[in-house]
Amino acid sequence: MNDTTRESQEALAAVERVQRLFATQRAASLAQPFPEAADRAARLKALTRQLRRYQDLLADHGEEGLRERSHARTVLQRRRWFPTQLFHPPYGSFVQRLAMRFFLGEGDPALGGKSPH
Repeated sequence: MNDTTRESQEALAAVERVQRLFATQRAASLAQPFPEAADRAARLKALTRQLRRYQDLLADHGEEGLRERSHARTVLQRRRWFPTQLFHPPYGSFVQRLAMRFFLGEGDPALGGKSPH
């Protein structure tokens, strides 16, 4: 069996597992649509324990998935200095608008949105 066929079969198996999981969750939700507060709190504590137990594995998997699926392209340009001390309520002062225009530039007209300036 070639790699493509095996990967396709693994992907189908994963989709079937997720569909079974969602069906189980739906059945549980329909069986008890409004659980008591104590029951919800207990379930949230159990979820918290599981997340803490597997946090390193989840973080590694999430980071790996991000690297695998992202296009490794810079979206934002990093500046050496950004005038964050100028931004405090009330927003919209002349100096803040000027800094935003200088550091962020104009919006992309192809997006069709209005410029906030």
